[in-house]
Amino acid sequence: MLVKLMKYEFRSSARLFLSAYCIFAALLIVDRLSIFGLTVLDDTNLEFAKILSAGSVFMLCFLTVLAIFALFCLPLLFSAIRFYRSTATDEGYLTFTLPVKTEQVIFSKLLVALIWEAATALLAIVLGVLFFMSFDVRSTLEVLQLFPESFFRNISEYPFWGACFAEFLVALPLCAAHGILQSYSAISIGQACGRHKLLASIGIYIGMQFAVSFLSQMLTVPVMFASFRSTDTSLRILQDTFFLSMALNLLLIAGLLVVQFLLCRYFLKKKLNLS
Repeated sequence: MLVKLMKYEFRSSARLFLSAYCIFAALLIVDRLSIFGLTVLDDTNLEFAKILSAGSVFMLCFLTVLAIFALFCLPLLFSAIRFYRSTATDEGYLTFTLPVKTEQVIFSKLLVALIWEAATALLAIVLGVLFFMSFDVRSTLEVLQLFPESFFRNISEYPFWGACFAEFLVALPLCAAHGILQSYSAISIGQACGRHKLLASIGIYIGMQFAVSFLSQMLTVPVMFASFRSTDTSLRILQDTFFLSMALNLLLIAGLLVVQFLLCRYFLKKKLNLS
């Protein structure tokens, strides 16, 4: 049943994501054509046209860079919109009359959101590479060829960077799931607040964000303070402090994932309000 729920969620969310992907791809194509137009104008004597074209290309490049960074925020926003529509509006009647458990509904939406997030991150990387290739293809290809060799050589030569990379691989899915589940739990609590569901959900999400930041600082500050009081000023103590801070934050995120899932399940199961 989980697979069927995921298929339905994919179909429902595909329109949002694919439309956004097409818009970003079109922006990159327009940006590339503008750069090509600028190179053509460079061969002419139309100074005003050159200045106008250069200004347009600069603005398009700026917007393209912003769009690539904005791509990383889209999965969280779109998954929150889908979750709100399917659990806090009239669509929720269909969602919760299905013969499935609440846990399956949450898991299906979470897994689909994570898959879209991975796809979006991959698309952002590809668009970023194509963007730089529009300026200098040869240099971009040389960097892409040298990067893997240099990266793995540094990891093998410096164990600290290898440990950080391992932590990063663990943190990536945890942080992605945490961001999505935090929005889900905020919406689940907010939908129980009567008429002002959307405003309540946004307010609860912001409050959760401040609370998570505060807890993270409460874990990190003592470790940093202990390292500053240490008489050892070598690079090793700084590396250990950084590694320990990351590990503590990962444990915090793992604990918050459990809490957020339980909150989400409780409010959707016991406090559901679709009126």
